[in-house]
Amino acid sequence: MAQRLDGKVPLAEVVLVDRYLRNPFQIRLAAEFLGYLARRKAFVPNTSLRVRTLELYSSYGPKPALWSHDWASPWTRDDVLEAVLESIHEKAFRQVEKKNQIPHSRSIELRWEDGVCWTLVMDEGVSFVAMANPVSSFDFEAPPDAQAKRILEGRFEVLRKAKTPATFWLSPLGTCS
Repeated sequence: MAQRLDGKVPLAEVVLVDRYLRNPFQIRLAAEFLGYLARRKAFVPNTSLRVRTLELYSSYGPKPALWSHDWASPWTRDDVLEAVLESIHEKAFRQVEKKNQIPHSRSIELRWEDGVCWTLVMDEGVSFVAMANPVSSFDFEAPPDAQAKRILEGRFEVLRKAKTPATFWLSPLGTCS
């Protein structure tokens, strides 16, 4: 994979599918996955970066206050996610879908301009980790750009939640559906 990422053929498209991008912590973990590709210079100006996630519904319960809390407003979450993605790559966009339109399994798919493709399917996505200090506050009332900046700049320790290893499947190069 490293040879492919460092090769001469640029990535045409990256698609991350995760129905659980509901809170700042989950969005930060997804940003780390995608940011790794950006730091490796895997994105070229024409690379499309698409993130598919589940639509949120407005919440009228207690006001969210921590990194692990879900946004009360789906529109704010969508704007924050869009701002985070645009900071990673200028041709990034979010695709919010209904529950019956998005697979349960989480995955990341890489397609190169020569048609070669690779998929990583993650049974738990990034849910197998948790914040070491889950009481870290987050300002859900800040403007979306400020929330995105906080998500990208926040510093915290991440721990594995379960003792069992996370389950994932890799497709061989060239076998995306």
